[in-house]
Amino acid sequence: MSKERITLTMSELHKLDIIQRSLRGSISVSTTATLLSLTERQIYRLRDKVRHLGPPGIAHGNRGRSSPRKIPDRLRDRIIALRRTVYAKFNDTHFTEALAEEHHITLGRSTVRTILRNHGLGPKRVRRQPKHRSRRPRKQFAGDMIQFDGSHHDWLSGRGPKLCLIVAIDDATNYPWARFEPAETTNGYFRLIKDIIRNHGLFASAYTDKHSIFRIEHGRQPTLEEQLAGKLPKTQLQRSLIELGISLIYAHSPQAKGRVERIHQFFQDRLVAELDRANASSIAQATPVLNKVLGIYRRKFALAAPVAFKSFPDNADLDFYLCHKAARTVANDNCFSLNGRLYQLLPTSDRISWCKAKIEVHTLTNGLIRAVYQGQIIKTFKPQEAITPLSALRKVQLATIAPKVCISQPWVDQISTTCSYP
Repeated sequence: MSKERITLTMSELHKLDIIQRSLRGSISVSTTATLLSLTERQIYRLRDKVRHLGPPGIAHGNRGRSSPRKIPDRLRDRIIALRRTVYAKFNDTHFTEALAEEHHITLGRSTVRTILRNHGLGPKRVRRQPKHRSRRPRKQFAGDMIQFDGSHHDWLSGRGPKLCLIVAIDDATNYPWARFEPAETTNGYFRLIKDIIRNHGLFASAYTDKHSIFRIEHGRQPTLEEQLAGKLPKTQLQRSLIELGISLIYAHSPQAKGRVERIHQFFQDRLVAELDRANASSIAQATPVLNKVLGIYRRKFALAAPVAFKSFPDNADLDFYLCHKAARTVANDNCFSLNGRLYQLLPTSDRISWCKAKIEVHTLTNGLIRAVYQGQIIKTFKPQEAITPLSALRKVQLATIAPKVCISQPWVDQISTTCSYP
């Protein structure tokens, strides 16, 4: 009669050696239990098994036996056949549900998955491996890159209008700038960038998300003027930064611009508490509180780094760059239109008539409108200086002089009687 051969692992051989020393009386039962981290009752049980069965008694009794929960080979073959034929396009979960509903084979999804993988049947879709991501090192110089973002929050806790906090933070030094705006708009970013450039100088690059303020959405076709000029469509902020020599870098995820995202948490915690304490209910009341909190952050978290800001020329006008620009052709009556309103250009010492002139119209952040010709400012308008278009005047005149027909007119009664229907 052949005996089953059992192979012991290294840990089992070590346990067998200690048990045999205990059987020989070299060590006590309590010492054996301490060496094997077992109870004395377990040691007595192992001693009895080794005494009657020899070295194989140290192995677990179920070794070599089939599990009572083992799936029969016949059922396993049937599952494989069904997967390869009828359910070839089913994924693992779908196939498991089909087995239970159609064939009354109730198994767990992981069990079915194990059977399929052991027979070389892979998943319907191969999960893409995640990309390797590494931490971006901090910039070495202050002014090399500034991160921008807007935070929408109930900053005034219901005491006033909803505001947006537009924030910028230097990547190298953690030095922040911020200002409250009614909404996250291009003009709001223009005003914040003006504050940075006036106080520190020009920076090298801006790091932003893919908000429509910073880039043209996909699918937008270039205008006829852009096609003729061979230019790609740009937002007003893109165009302004290019004119200032500042490069624009887009983050592909919120985590990429983590520095400005984390400072939002600081403001939403501490700034809100300070605003509540000051009972601020407007931008005018909230701005001094914001400046106080900015000072606290700068003292606690700002770092020292070499400065790479470039000075902005004193004789240059920031409003010439940080504004909305639109191309216009002056009409025969020396007027140009903007947002449905007309503005009249008057003669100057350089030019009597501006008819057919190609000009640029600059709308500044304070609402003023500039007419610019070849880089020179022709005239600056206030919004209320627009003239009313002639078409609008005609509509007003027609509305005021249009006669009203009286119901009691004789010819009205005649029409009503002659135009009756059976």
